[in-house]
Amino acid sequence: MGSSTSAALRELKATVGLLRDSDDDPPSGVAEPAPGLAQFPELIEACWAAGIDVTLHTYGPRGSLPPLVELTVFRVVQEALTNITKHAVHPVVTITLAYAKDTFSAHVLNTGARPGPAGSDGYGLIGMRERARAALAGRTCGSTR
Repeated sequence: MGSSTSAALRELKATVGLLRDSDDDPPSGVAEPAPGLAQFPELIEACWAAGIDVTLHTYGPRGSLPPLVELTVFRVVQEALTNITKHAVHPVVTITLAYAKDTFSAHVLNTGARPGPAGSDGYGLIGMRERARAALAGRTCGSTR
């Protein structure tokens, strides 16, 4: 099994663990927590190492977000950066995280040169949309308790 498959399985186990009730036994075999906003500096460092100009701006007092929301934001931003890497010429990226009383938003904007040539049809945008919908559905379900 390849390292990316192993990583995906670990992430799936961690996500399932987050969806479980708190009085359930913790999931076994999860070596580390799922990625979240705390890992953004590492993600940005990796972009810099790849020659991508990335800036992170945070507005408002940082509130506590549910772990599933943090994981979703991390993966959506990661996928957006991957898409920019694949399709943009000389990307200049700004990531904006905005915290307000009852809301949170994340924006990724590439203001660099025109897009590069179109590649093969992928599932990046579809995957980002599905992740966001799943997190919102989980958040809505969790708030009815």
